[in-house]
Formats: sequence, C-alpha cells, structure tokens
Amino acid sequence: MAALSASSATDLPGTPHRVRTAALVNLAAVLERCDEQMLPAVYSFIGASWSATPTQLGYITLCRALVQALSSPIGGIAGHLLHRGRVVGAGCLLWAACTATFAACGSLAAGAAVWAVNGLGLALVLPNTQSLTADLFAAAARGRAFGALYLTSALGGMLGALFATNLCATRLFGMEGWRVAFVSLAAQLSGLAAEVAAVLRIPTFRLIVAQGIAGSVPWSALAFLTLYFQLLGMSNAQASSLVALFLAGTAVGGLIGGCVGDAAAQRWPLRGRIAVTQFSVSIGIPFAFLVFKGLPRNGSPATVALYAAILLAFALLKAWPAPACNNPVFAEIVPPAQRNLVYAFDRCFERLWWAPSPNACLASAAAAAAVTRDRPTDLANAAALGNALLCFLAVPWAITLVLYTGLHWTYPADRAAALQAQQPVLRERSLGLEETGAFAAELGPAAPPEQLQQLRSACAAALAAVGPAPGAAQQKALWSAAAGLWNASIDLGAGEGAAAANAAAAAAAPAAARTRVVATLRQAACDLCTPLAPGSLLPPDQANLVRFHFKAGQAWAELEELEAAEAALSRAAEAAQALAPLCFERRGRGPHHQDAAALCFKIQLERLGVALRLGQEMLVGGLLSQVCGFAADERLPAAEGLAFCLALIRALRSHGQSLAEAGTPAAAVPLLSAAYEALSQLDLGADEAGDLSAMATEAQAMGAQVLTLLAWCYVESGEGEQALSCLQALQQVAEGPAADHYSHCFLTLRALLQLGRSGEAEAELMNLVSHEEASAEACLAGLKAALGAPGGAQLARSALSVVLERFAEEPAVAVELVRAALAQAAAAAPSAGGADGAAPMAEDDSSGGVPAAEAAEAVALEVAADDRLLESLGEEPALRRQLAALLYNHALLCLHSGRGGSAGLAFFSAALPLLGDGSDEDAPHPADCRRAQALCALAAGQHDRALEFLEAADAALPGALPTAMLRLSVHLAAGSSEGAAAAVAALADCPGAGADPLRVACCECLDAGQEGAARQALELLLLRCTEARVAAAAAGESGSSPAEGLFAPGYEATVFQNLIKLVLDSAPPQPAQPPDQDGEPGSGAAPSSSQAYAARSSELARLFDALVSRMRAVGADAFFVQQDGRHTQLEWLALQAWNAGQAAGAAGELQQAAVLMAVCGELYAALPSPSQAALHKRKLAFLMAAASACEVHEATAASNAAQQPAAAEGGARPASSGALNLARSYLAQSRAAGAALAAAQAMEGAQAGADPKSDVFAALLDFRLACLSQDTAAQLEALERSKALPAFGAEHFAMAAAVVRCCASARADAGSAGRGGSQEVCRAAEAARLQRLTQQAPMDYAAVAATLRVLLELSPSDADRLQLLGEAAGLLGAAPPGAYPAQELRWLVTTSWNRGAVHARFGRAAEAGSYQRWAAAALQHDASLVAQYQELMAAELARTGHTGAAAVGAEALAL
Repeated sequence: MAALSASSATDLPGTPHRVRTAALVNLAAVLERCDEQMLPAVYSFIGASWSATPTQLGYITLCRALVQALSSPIGGIAGHLLHRGRVVGAGCLLWAACTATFAACGSLAAGAAVWAVNGLGLALVLPNTQSLTADLFAAAARGRAFGALYLTSALGGMLGALFATNLCATRLFGMEGWRVAFVSLAAQLSGLAAEVAAVLRIPTFRLIVAQGIAGSVPWSALAFLTLYFQLLGMSNAQASSLVALFLAGTAVGGLIGGCVGDAAAQRWPLRGRIAVTQFSVSIGIPFAFLVFKGLPRNGSPATVALYAAILLAFALLKAWPAPACNNPVFAEIVPPAQRNLVYAFDRCFERLWWAPSPNACLASAAAAAAVTRDRPTDLANAAALGNALLCFLAVPWAITLVLYTGLHWTYPADRAAALQAQQPVLRERSLGLEETGAFAAELGPAAPPEQLQQLRSACAAALAAVGPAPGAAQQKALWSAAAGLWNASIDLGAGEGAAAANAAAAAAAPAAARTRVVATLRQAACDLCTPLAPGSLLPPDQANLVRFHFKAGQAWAELEELEAAEAALSRAAEAAQALAPLCFERRGRGPHHQDAAALCFKIQLERLGVALRLGQEMLVGGLLSQVCGFAADERLPAAEGLAFCLALIRALRSHGQSLAEAGTPAAAVPLLSAAYEALSQLDLGADEAGDLSAMATEAQAMGAQVLTLLAWCYVESGEGEQALSCLQALQQVAEGPAADHYSHCFLTLRALLQLGRSGEAEAELMNLVSHEEASAEACLAGLKAALGAPGGAQLARSALSVVLERFAEEPAVAVELVRAALAQAAAAAPSAGGADGAAPMAEDDSSGGVPAAEAAEAVALEVAADDRLLESLGEEPALRRQLAALLYNHALLCLHSGRGGSAGLAFFSAALPLLGDGSDEDAPHPADCRRAQALCALAAGQHDRALEFLEAADAALPGALPTAMLRLSVHLAAGSSEGAAAAVAALADCPGAGADPLRVACCECLDAGQEGAARQALELLLLRCTEARVAAAAAGESGSSPAEGLFAPGYEATVFQNLIKLVLDSAPPQPAQPPDQDGEPGSGAAPSSSQAYAARSSELARLFDALVSRMRAVGADAFFVQQDGRHTQLEWLALQAWNAGQAAGAAGELQQAAVLMAVCGELYAALPSPSQAALHKRKLAFLMAAASACEVHEATAASNAAQQPAAAEGGARPASSGALNLARSYLAQSRAAGAALAAAQAMEGAQAGADPKSDVFAALLDFRLACLSQDTAAQLEALERSKALPAFGAEHFAMAAAVVRCCASARADAGSAGRGGSQEVCRAAEAARLQRLTQQAPMDYAAVAATLRVLLELSPSDADRLQLLGEAAGLLGAAPPGAYPAQELRWLVTTSWNRGAVHARFGRAAEAGSYQRWAAAALQHDASLVAQYQELMAAELARTGHTGAAAVGAEALAL
C-alpha cells in the first residue's frame, strides 16, 4: 500500500521523491569535492596566468575556506527556518555563478574575492545535503548512505583532479584550460535541496567537531600530494592518476566504512561505530610514514605502481571516520529538526580553525619546492615537502584518535537523550497508512490505552496527510487501510469469524477490554473513510461503509460511551442515505436490497436506543418518528414492512420496560404509546396462513404486553384514569387466560386506589386475593398497595382474614405482611408533622379518625396476634426470629420517636412470646424486652409498673447491669432518695460493674438532684479504684487492661475532686455567733446549723485526709493529671483545702482546721516545681496547721485539768500529747517551706524574708510550744532565735513573757512545779524586750520604765538589780527632761533607797551604799523630788541608828 506524507515529499523515507532527492544530494557532493580538488590541481597554471606565487594562490583557498566556515551556521539556520529545497537552490545558483565568474577573473585580487563568495554558496549547500541524507535513510542504513555519499564525493574529487590537471595544459575556444574547467563545473550546478539542524551543547558533537578540526588538517594537506609526486619526477598524467586513484580509493573506502560501521552498530550499538573509526584513524599513521619515508623517490613505472597499490590500500582503510561514525552519530544525537545545525557547525568549525593553516604553511613550503626539472633539486624539495606532509598527517591523526576515545563516554548518554527527545516527533510523524496497519497488527485483545491512542494518532496523521480532497489512488489506499482495520476488529471480536488463535486470545482477555479494542479499530476504520467522495465506492462497499459506522456505534454503546455511539450512528445514518434507492427498490428485489433496508432500519433503531439512554428527548422524538415512518413506508414489501413493524414494537416495548423498571415510567409512556399505535395500524390481511399468521399471533401477544406495560407506567406515574382505559382496552384485545390474569386485578386495584374509589378498590382487592392463580407475592403486593393508600389500612384489614386463611401454611406471607404494615407505619410516622405536629389522619370514615401510622400498626399487631401464625412459627425458627425482630425493632422505633408509652409497649409485648427462653443468640434476650417494657412504662410515667417489669427482667437474667442502671433511673424519676441509694448499692454489686457504670450513675443522680446517692456512687468508685490498685499490686503489675482507666493519671483525684465539690456545694453556710444576754457577741450558735457545719468540716477533713493518703501511696505524678503543663487539679484541691481549713478555724473546729491546713501544705509540697506563691502558701498552711494543733492541745489539756484532781506539787511533768507532736511536725515543715522560699528568692535576686509577719508568728508559736512542753532550755533557745528576727519587736517579747506567765499560772493552778524556770524565761523575755525598746527611735520611755520595773521585780539578786539600776541611770541621763515618767522615777528612787535601807539595818553597808547612792543620784533628774525625799531620807537615817550605814546614807544624801 502506498504511503502518504503530510510534509515535503523529500522529507520522509519511502516517498516517491526519495530516489531523486538522494541522487541530487550525491550529485551535489560530487561537484563540491570536484570544486575543492580543482583549484590546488591547477595552481601552477593559474599562477602562470596571473603571475602569482604558490603562496599567493594559497590565500585564494584560505579566503574561500574562511568564508565557508563562517557562513556555514547561516546556511544551517536558513535551512532550519526555510524550505531546504529553496535554500539549496539559492546556494547552488550562487555557487555556479561564482565558479563561472572565477574563470573570467584576470587578477589575483578579483579571483580571491570571487572565490571567497563561492564559500558562501558552498555553506548554503553542504550542511543541508548531509541533513537530507540523515532524514532519507533509517538509522540502520545511515552508514551505507553516508558511505555512498562519501564515495560519490570522492569520485567527484578524483574527476576534478583528473579533469583540471589534464585540461589546464591545453587551450579550448580561445581560453586557457583551467578557465574552461571552472566554466564547465559551474554549468553542472542546478536545483539541489537541503535543510538544517545543529546544536552546540552536546558533548558528543563537541568531541567530533574537535577531532574534525584536527582531522581536517591532513586532508587539506593531502591536496599538495600532486605536487609531491611531480617533484618525485612523475609526469602530470602519472601524478594526477595517483591522486585520482587515491581519491577513488577514499570514495570506495567511504562506502566500505559506512557498511562496516552499520554492521558494527548492529552488533555493538553504543561502541561499534567508535571502534571502527579508531581503527581507521590509527591505520593512517603507519601508512603516512610508509608513503613519505619508506617508498622509493623516483618516477619509474614500477615505483608508480607501488605508490598506486599503497595509496589504494591507504585510501580504502583511511576514509571510514565520516561515513562510519561522524555523520551517522550526528543523525542520532539530535532530533531530526536539528540535524542541519549539526552538519553546518561541524563544517564551520573544521574549516574555520585548522583548515586554513596547512594551506598557508604548505603553500609556503611549495613555493620553495617548485618543479625545476633539476633532478637533485626536485628530490630535495620533495623530501622537504614530504616531511611537512608527514608532520601535518601524523600529529593531527594522533590527536583525533585520542578525541575519538572520549566518545565511548559521551555517545551513549547523548544518544539516549536524543531518542527521548525524538519520541513526540516520531509520534507526530506517524503519517502513513502502513503505520496504522502496523499498530492494528500489534493490538491484542487487552491492548493498553497507550497503543489505542497511538492508533488514533496515526489515523489522524494519515487524514491530515491526504487532506480534505484526496485523489483516486489515495481514496483507494484509505479504503484498503480501513478494510484492514475492519478485518482486524473481526479477528479480535472472537465471535465474528475470528481465527482460532485470535479467538483464544480474545476469549482470555476481559470482555470490556476486548470490546474497547474492537470499538477503537472500528472507529479508526470509520475515520479513515471520512474523506472518501460519495461516489467513489461501489454499492457493496458503500453498504460496508455504513456497516462500519453502525458496528462502531454498537461497540461504543456496549461500552456505555453513548456520546461516541451517537456520533458513529449519526455518521452511519448519513452514509445510509446513499442506500435509500436500494432499500425501497421493488423491481428485481434481491437479498442485497433486503440487507440494505434491514441495515438502515437497524441504524435508526440502535440510534433511538442510544438517544433514550442519553436522555435527549427532542432527538428521541425525531428518531421515533423516522423509524416509525420507515417501518410503515408503503414502498416496502408487506412482509418486510410487517417484520420491521414487529421489530420496532419489540424494541419500543423493551425500551419502555427498561425505563419503567429504572424508575422513569413517564419517559416510557411515549414509547409504549407509539408501540400500541403501531400495533393498531398493522394490516395483517385476511390471509392467516404462513408467516403472516405467525406474525398476527405475535402481534396480538405483544399488544397485550404493551397495554399491560402502559397501564403499569400510568399507575406508576399516578395517572389512574389512563391506566383504567388501558386495562379496559386490554380486556378487548386479550383472549383466553390472558384476559383474566390476576395482574389486571392488581393494576386495577392500584388505579382505583389512586382515584380514591375505596369501594371498588375493596372489591378488586378481594378479587385479587381470591384469584386462584394469584400467588402469595401478588396478594402481598395488593395488600401493600392498600396499606400505602390513604385510608387503606382498613381496606387491607377487610382482606386480611382471607389472606391469612388462604396462606395459613405459609407463615412467610404473614411475616411479609407484618413487614409491609410496619414499613407503612414507619413511612407515615415521620410525615406527621404539620404545624401542630399531628400525625396524618386516615381518610377512611370507618377508621374513626385514627392516624395512618397507628392504623398500619394495628394491622401488624392483628397479624402477629393470630394464633395460627404462632403455631406455624414453632416449626420455622428463622421466620420466628424475623417476626420477633420486626416487632422488636418497630417497638424501638416507637420508643425513640416518643410513642413508647403506648405503641412501643404493645409491640414489645407482642414480641416477647416470640423470643423464647433467651437461648437464641441471634434474637434479643427476654430480659432486654422486659427492660424495654420498663422504659416504655417509665416514658408513660408508670414507675411502679416499670419496677415490676424490671423485677421480671431480674428473674429472667439476674444481676444484669442494664437492669440495675434502669432501676436507678426509675427511682430517680420517682424522686425516691432511699430507692436511688439502694439502686446505687445494687448497681455496685452487679457482676462486672466497674468504674464506668458508677460514674454514669453519679452523673444521673446529680442531674436528678440526688446528691446523697451521687456521693454514695463516688465513694463506691473510690473503693473500686483502691481495690483495683491493691489487686494490681498483688499481681505485681502497674496496671492491667480491665482497670486500665482507673490507673490513668488524675482519675482517682478527679473522683476525690467531684466528691469534695459535692460536699462543698451541699454544706450549710457558716453559722453566725449570736449575741449574748448583754447584747455583746457571744460564743453560742444555733445548734442545728452549728452541728451541720461541724459535720461538713469533719467530712471534708476525712476526704482530704484520705486523698493525701492515696496520694502518698500512688505518688503525686500518677495521682494527679497535668493540663497544658499546669497542675490545675492539684492546685484546685489545695485551694479548697485552704479555704475549708480557714472556715473551720473561724468556726472553732480546730482539729478539722489543723487537718485541712496540713493537707493543704502537703498538696502544695507535692508540686514538682512550685512557684514562690506556692511555697509561701505551703509555709502558711503548715504554720496555721501547727497553730491549730497547738490550740487543740491546750483545749485538751484544759479539759483534762478540769476533769481530774490537781496533781501533787512536785509531781512528774506531763508527757506531750499527740496534738503537740503534730504541731511540732507542722512547724518543722513550715520552716522547711520557708527555707525553700528563701532559696527561691535568693536565686531570683529578691530579698529573703519578705514575709515578716509569718516569721514572727512562727517564732511565737515555736516559743509557745516550748512553753507547753515545760522545756526551759527550749524556751531560752526560742528567745535567742527570735532575737535574730528583725521583725520580732518589743511587743512580741512582751507577748512571749505573757505566754510564760500564762503557762506558769496554768501549771500553778494544776499544782505543777517549775515556777523558777518560768521566772528565768520571763526575765529573759523582758530583758530582750528592754533591748528592743532601747533600740527604737524615738524611744518609748513609758514602756522602758514599765519593763525596768518588771525586770527589777523579777531580778533574784542585788547584783542583777544594781546592774539594771545602772542601765536605768544611763537611760535617765540620756533622756530629755520630763521624758521619763515621774511616777516611775519616783518608784525607782523609792525602791532603791528602801532596798539600801534594808541592807543598812542588817549592817551591810556596801550594799546599802550602792542602793542609796543610786537613789540620791536619781533625784537630780527631777528637782521636785529633792525636797520631798531629803527629809524622808534624813528621817530614815536617824531611825536606823547604824553608824556605818548612816554615814554612807548621809554621804549619799549630801550628793
């Protein structure tokens, strides 16, 4: 089959112009090499004509090479952007003009200029010819193609050398021979074509260009080979023959190299061409040495023959790189569109850098090596030229060999990248019909989507190639390709004439995948036939074309791709218009006419089905009219028309039935109506024999079917009148059993129910259920229809007894009836909903205004209560379970919808006898049903009855947790506190009752306001936690899966938290202190509130103490939970303990206050990283706990003292009580908290001791505890510690002294000893007080005087008194006048004088003098005392009569 192309005919292999294009490309190569060899071959003649030296002539070649190198990219880009044929044509014209002009030049400058412009023409031609060669041949044949190109170009060089060398010595037409040569070359250049592609960033391209720069040097140097042979003494003919032979050898060698390269590439795709090229390059070096160093240097025939053999072998092996590697590799490392640029830039770089150099250098050498015909001189010049040539051959070839080695690393990657880049282009260029056939041949029954897409792309490309108006040959090719695709689809169809092998493969593939492949092939065949002219096909082929489209549409319809099916079928309908004359042709009507008519009819019928499935109503209407018109066309023979009509009716009936079953009966009505209309228009004639008789029978049967379906659709659409009309027509059409079929009763019943004709509907229902042939399903359907109609429940109940009696042995009927009634009740219940929320009422007057749902439920209950049904269900356990489940589930539905008190209880009661003894695991347990009954009674407010149901549930299943939970709910609803408490206890005793039920019970009790029961549930929950931890500890586990929730951090603490909160919320307010009889506040309180508050404090203390005990046992980290890194739970409990402790202390509940404050301190101590505020609260909490414990000790001691007789004086000191020990412990913990607070403050740089009040209180409490312990040393130590506190002032030491005196008085009252120690401690306290007073500024002299008096009274010796008097003298001397109280000063003077007088009486003159001198000296501080005390003192002295003492007194008085 001929191939078609979408682009230029010269672009693709296999096109009609390929041979001509390849021939022109090779001709261009011949002329190019001929042009290249001609100029060096005629240097001597051109030089003689222009009087130019060889060096000057070398510049001509240099100019052309430079221009050609620089303009090669321009030529490549021009071919890339423009049509390559036009670019090559322009280049050839320019080349020809320059060649002819060069022949006419008369000077060196003009020739150089013209020859330089000639380089531009060559630059436009050469890269594009190489690009065309790569495009014209496949990758596997490119080596041979480039070898042939090299062969022809080398032949061109050989011919050029022979032609120019031999012609230049003669004159033709009055011109020099070399001029004739150039003119004749110019005449050969005409219309060649080329295109361009090149890139500069490909590593392989760079390496080949680099080697080309080096490798072009030897070939440029070999242009002087003719001169070398002439210097050896050979004639012009011999020299030119050797050069021509060498060039011919390179030509053949290029062809050989291309073939060898192709063979190596097939064997080693990534390394073969490179290795062949390396061999060719390396073999040139020894040949060069052999030619220029190893062969004789003379012109004898034997030497010429030897040179000829060596040069031929040299040429055959050395010409491989370009055809074997360079040019094929260029075609493989870039996409086709870029090949022009590759060859253009390769030529540019090779000619630009190295090619000019040897020409200039060797031209200079040749200038000195001109042929002189002097044998010795010529041989010497030949040796010099040979050395130069050897240098310019061996060194560049060595460099080239190294560069070729690099291709082993770069070429594989560049080739892979180019192939990947070419994939989209290759797909776009799949334009030939052969490729469509190839794709079709490769497709299997389960071809992937990628292959199918490739087939579509190939077809699209082929259509784009031929255009909208293909020629006759192209149309034939398109038809042949389409036929091939059609045959492939038949083979893959596995059922339409498939071959055995293909059938087996098709059968193994999935049906959908196989159908998709077949549909794609058929669609491709149809697409290829699109451009065919209407009259281009014969009638059989025209029918086949229609069949193509029709089968494609069928395949797409089978795949449910309806849009594609409609498109294919519409094209089939368009193509079928050409078959219209065949369809209705009566004359000579044969099978092909019938086939054409049948095909057109099938297309319309299939298209109608697709349009119906698409839902295109307008299209359906048009197609329905068309197909009906076609079937009723009078031009068709009667038998064919009748067959078509029957087929149409069958199709319409089938489509209508499908639409009705799919839930769209309204869409089925037009189809069925059209089918009935077509049936009514049939004219079967009077002849009832043969085929017409069978058709008449079939038409009558189909008429009954169509009317039945039409009535069904009208009923489903709610059009009862039309349904009744169809049923009446059915009675007229149908004959025999079909006229009295029970389905007619059912449809009539539904139509009457829709019309609201209840009386007729009831009669029709009775006809249905009494019909002998009516099945149970039909009777059930009738009853369901009655139940679903407004007021139909009563209608159904009228036929209920007949159905139950008729199907008494089939309990499944009753079960299904119950199911239908309950479904109707469930459907009616949600619709109860108007604005007032009332259920819809039955329209039947006999229903008494009963809601529809309740009426349906009454039917279900009546059926379920039938004794015959219960008896028959005894042998059908599965049905019994179904009925029980129906009743039970509906009861649950009633319960959830708020109708559990009435309907729910009735259905639970109906289901209970069907549940058995509870041994059936698939059915609900009777206890569940009893609990459900209790729920219904609870919903109705019947608490006693609910408890009765629960007792029955306990009897059915003792100790059930749900029963206990429901009993608690009943008691809570009844408001019974005692019952709720008992229910909680019973709940805890249930087997398996863990923490969750107790927690739920607590929540329910709280919601019901039963706080006592809630507290009981929490207490039990705490007990569960304790038991779980004890069990885990006994088992050696930190937690077990059953109690895992109880071990969660914070769980037990949360229980305590809720319990404490309950106690706090339920506690009465703190009792106020009522006034006494005098109107002053007293200590009496209202007995009831005080006792309640005391009970609340005791309860809180108990709970908090238990909490701390559990915390110690579990650990704070496991006991409390953290929230966002904070110990919120622990802090809340500590705060509540603080508040409760404060409240208990204020109410006088000292023992509870001590416990609560100690708990608060211990909770704050449990904080892992306490803040300063927490440390401060901890310190105060323990301090207040110690104070409360101390007061408890004192109160206990006072109570004991009042009850027991006084102990004998000198008895043993009483032992410390437990409260006193607790107080000491709390105080120690408070001190530890204070130390931690001080450390924390020190770390933050704050001043330590920022809470002086608490420190003073702690010091006083410490002193008080020491006093209560009767430990004098401890008391003195406490005083010493107090002195270290700056905030402990004089008033605090006075308080300490008062504490000492109070304790001493208490012991005195109790008859205890130890008063001396008390005086010592009291004196120490007063001394410390005096010290603090004297340190104050301004000094309180009244307090100082009072403290001095107390100290003087407490001082046991004269030394102590005199020391105090000395301190007093200092204070009096420093005091401002009048600051010291006069009365106290008088007391000091009097006391001191009298003490001295006492000593004087007893003759203790020294002691008496000390006192009296102090008294006399003190008088100076108050002048008013002098006169008064002088007379008294004198009288006292006279009265004593002791001489020594009197003298001392007189002396003092004189002072």
